[in-house]
Amino acid sequence: MCECVPVSECPACQDDLERLAELQTSPSGRFVQTVPSCVQHGQYRMYQEELVRVKSWVLLWVTLGLVPGGLLLVRTGIDLNWIFMTGCIVTIQTFPGVVLSIVWVKTTGIGLIIGGILGMLSGVCACLLRAASLEGGLTLFLKNTSEGYAVMAGSCVCFFVSLFVCVGVSWFTHRIQSDTDVQKEWQKLRDIDNKLSPWCEMYREDFPQLPSNQRPTYQQLDQCFRRAKLTAVIGCVMCLVLFVLIIPGAMAALHVLSKQEFQSFIMSLQIWTLIMAAVIVFLVPVEEILNIVRQLRKKTGVS
Repeated sequence: MCECVPVSECPACQDDLERLAELQTSPSGRFVQTVPSCVQHGQYRMYQEELVRVKSWVLLWVTLGLVPGGLLLVRTGIDLNWIFMTGCIVTIQTFPGVVLSIVWVKTTGIGLIIGGILGMLSGVCACLLRAASLEGGLTLFLKNTSEGYAVMAGSCVCFFVSLFVCVGVSWFTHRIQSDTDVQKEWQKLRDIDNKLSPWCEMYREDFPQLPSNQRPTYQQLDQCFRRAKLTAVIGCVMCLVLFVLIIPGAMAALHVLSKQEFQSFIMSLQIWTLIMAAVIVFLVPVEEILNIVRQLRKKTGVS
């Protein structure tokens, strides 16, 4: 358990903030790199300020690089359709581990690693076996490995092998023996914190009766946010039903589209794709440019 003085009660941090405010108001100090004097929070404050300084620039250049990067990929001859069709086979094994690490306290790191590796390997093997049984076998590698049943076989095997192996290995390697061990394990997650903005301060308004240096317990958080948790669960179930059952069922029940209907359907998808691409390519850079301009005006004192 961290026993550092909270940043809101740290005298050295208050002195650093006052000195920084004085420098920003003076013409000669706006571009001076300050060195915090606080021993506990100073280095973290410098690190966070550096991240904030470069974040907008990084997002801007990465977003602007999407278009030439995509054109370069097309130029190299890489089959992007095949990558998108089969990519889920090598990534879906992470989903069981992520969910288990949140909802099951006995999940172990070795279980996640072994489950993820075996799930990915078994999924790739299942996809290749299905592709080998089709006409042309693995000679028609791109066509057969991206066939619908081959992708489905690889994805399902990858998911369930990862799930069962992760559960099995975690069950035999965990060290949870009592309720005390359970509390210690969850405490590891609660100790992940931002020293300059502690998470307990975010919930101070929801727990006004707690002392300033005391965190709300798991039971208190669960009781306070039970409605939000229930809303999230219901929304998740509704989305799964909509995208896994209702939409595929409605599509399967449709008649065979005519040429005109199919062209209209493809045109709708292309318009939607163009709109989303425009949002990504133009809106994000504009937002980051505005953030950069605001930061520069703040530093130079221009209103």
